[in-house]
Amino acid sequence: MATIFRPDWGSGTISYPTSYKSVNRGGADAQNADFAELQAGEAIETSVASPAPAPDSTTVVTSTAADFSASGLVLLEVGPEANGYYDSSVEITHEWDQYFSSTALNDSGYCPVALEVTRFSVIAGPAFDPEAGLFTGDAFISLYASQDAGANFTWEMYWIEGGAGQSEMTDSDVADNAWHKLKLVWKPGTVNGAQVGSYFPRDSDGYLHFYIDGVLVYTHTGIALDIQANALIGAADKGYGFWHGYAGLLGPIGDTHLYNGSSSPTPTTLPPAVIVNSVPIECCGPNEVNHENTPGDLAPVVDPTWYPSCDGLGTVEEAPDQVDPESWVS
Repeated sequence: MATIFRPDWGSGTISYPTSYKSVNRGGADAQNADFAELQAGEAIETSVASPAPAPDSTTVVTSTAADFSASGLVLLEVGPEANGYYDSSVEITHEWDQYFSSTALNDSGYCPVALEVTRFSVIAGPAFDPEAGLFTGDAFISLYASQDAGANFTWEMYWIEGGAGQSEMTDSDVADNAWHKLKLVWKPGTVNGAQVGSYFPRDSDGYLHFYIDGVLVYTHTGIALDIQANALIGAADKGYGFWHGYAGLLGPIGDTHLYNGSSSPTPTTLPPAVIVNSVPIECCGPNEVNHENTPGDLAPVVDPTWYPSCDGLGTVEEAPDQVDPESWVS
């Protein structure tokens, strides 16, 4: 694992009561002296959080406005390569602390929680057509919180495969006025041909996962996940940065960072929380040979079959990785 970008909000100051756009992006504002990667923002400031999103940080970025719908920040040129790019052909993880604010959700209604981008050409977020916004906003992954009613909202995920936008919505969540740790993990499909328009043909060996507090919410494996070819440099798989909000923070943002490598476990589809297994010779999990209280020797099983009862042999608790379900009890 190697860190690509991790700003320390406590090491400097952000204070933009209205809008901010760096001269580097065609704006009129001087570059922020403490955070050069901050390229645009609106109604944001650094603040000491109470309570803090322990143990990661005490200083966070939050809204300066009474209405969160106008708030957000854009962090670009976050990578170590020329012009601030980073290599996104490997597994990349974006992890951050996010406060689920019911006030912010009610203010915004539709919050761009995180947008992963390849470059920066427009400042307007894809608020009205998020799938099309994958293209117009140079985002290759977009994560939104869409208000259902009151403090309830639905997660929406958008990504690109083969030059076409894909999307998925999941069950509702709740803006519970508490800190949560969010994590996006992705790897694009392997490029297998010459560039076609803004995209490259790819193998279906990519993946995209989304976690909340370590719990898997989305998982897509074996996909030709696409990252737009950057027209400015003519190369595939070059990440550039990300947005939080802009406009519409879901709440304050704590520690936010990108890293590469394979530190995150490969997600799996988990069985039910408690499995009662009752076929005497076939109480088994994947790639397991001898379980306690299991009669007989079992050959390794790659795709296990879970049975509804066990003739009194016992139960096996859910294993988070579905690899070592060894908590057999009688």
